[in-house]
Amino acid sequence: MMVVVAIIAILAGLLISVSGKTYGANPRVFSDQVVQMVNLAKLRAVNTRKWHKVEVAGAAAASPATPSTITLWQWSEVGLATPAGTCTPPDVNCWQAIQQITIPNGVDLWNASSTVYVNGGSTDVYDDTRNFEIKFKPDGSSDGGTIMLTDREQVKFWRVLVYRYTGSAYAREGL
Repeated sequence: MMVVVAIIAILAGLLISVSGKTYGANPRVFSDQVVQMVNLAKLRAVNTRKWHKVEVAGAAAASPATPSTITLWQWSEVGLATPAGTCTPPDVNCWQAIQQITIPNGVDLWNASSTVYVNGGSTDVYDDTRNFEIKFKPDGSSDGGTIMLTDREQVKFWRVLVYRYTGSAYAREGL
């Protein structure tokens, strides 16, 4: 009977310690989610023959509690013509939201740039207030860019690279 009680106590202790962890709230896991969204944007752009964009909306400096989001948008018209003009939701020619992910509490948007930083050397300036977008043409190419993520302690950095001509994306550790 004492052995059974001891085993139950050990298992209970393990379950309590495991349930206190936040799964997915690190820059490595979240950068993989961003890569998946970027690859989905490229795939949808080619398959639907419509422009797509991935928009990174940073938290406003005035309200740091506002979560940052990454949203996948689709242009309503088919073709290679660049989406132009402003649109309001009742208009036919407008950007339509397809998918949105919220940057988790354990991850910060460090910065975003239209430059593709393949070998590092990216900006080390903290700027989470940026609104940034990467557009994908129906032929699969993109504007290209780099999205930089970090943990709350700013110890681990990850960057999501999106290439211009191929629209391919992958995550790499470090700034």
